[in-house]
Amino acid sequence: MKSLPESWEKYKSELEVTGKPVKWELLRKWQYSEVWRITFLDGSTAIGKIGTGHPAREGAVYRELLGPLPVSQPCVYHSSTDGGTGVLLMEDLKGRTLEQEPSETGYIRAAEQLAIIRKEASAPSGKLKNQEPYKVTPRDTLHTLTSMTGNSYLDKAQKQVLNHLLQMLPPHLEKLYRHFPATLCHSDYFPKNLIVNGDSITPVDWALAYVSPDLGDLYCLLLAAEGDGLDRDAVLKAFTSKTEPTLTKDLDWQLTLGGILWTVRMLDWTLRYGIGHMPIAGEWLPEMIEDLETLSGKLPHSP
Repeated sequence: MKSLPESWEKYKSELEVTGKPVKWELLRKWQYSEVWRITFLDGSTAIGKIGTGHPAREGAVYRELLGPLPVSQPCVYHSSTDGGTGVLLMEDLKGRTLEQEPSETGYIRAAEQLAIIRKEASAPSGKLKNQEPYKVTPRDTLHTLTSMTGNSYLDKAQKQVLNHLLQMLPPHLEKLYRHFPATLCHSDYFPKNLIVNGDSITPVDWALAYVSPDLGDLYCLLLAAEGDGLDRDAVLKAFTSKTEPTLTKDLDWQLTLGGILWTVRMLDWTLRYGIGHMPIAGEWLPEMIEDLETLSGKLPHSP
């Protein structure tokens, strides 16, 4: 496509930051977001994103959370928000994703990169410019669970699983937030969002990022490694090798709780946004509830 897409007509001035577009390649389009590879007159390329809702906040995440950190990340050329719509122009990394080229080496590097991000972003370091809007507190999690227990998409048995979590999670959350520092979490740390360029791994698609002590990102990465038939323990060892020993205490418990908290967030997203935009998302609900039931069964009654 050579002509300016209709969705970008309003943002011509933003494009001038990087040059004159001569080619547009649609990479992804959902009801609430679209992603383009833009080729400019000089042959250079960039990734252009337009999104509403959560996707609209990605530019702010780069600016306020990720940007200040000395970690691998794409260069952001321009980001702005206009009436709830976010526009983002950023570096086209052009590498292959870990999903496209899965390997144990790639997973190990992804685990190491995750540990480095968490270390650099730990709240006491003061490197996060504006973390308050992104913090997820125990109260937030319990409020989310409470609101989902009244959702009409869930049946009685599924709501019972959530009510059980409401009863057992408070002491576990208290321990997590008391003993472990809040840090930057990606929220979708799966191979599809991990770009491989030589020896480096660069996470992308930070729209759902938040600040919390939980290990939901590591839970996701280990889940994917197992799914690809790779050595889970080798990936876990790579993470712990780059992590302060005090932060790997009760690691199995942390991973189980991280899996619960990640699944709670994804269930909430599916109920509030996913089903409305993608009706097929309703088919994900039984598996997510089953995962919550299984994971909660692994938590001790008292942490």
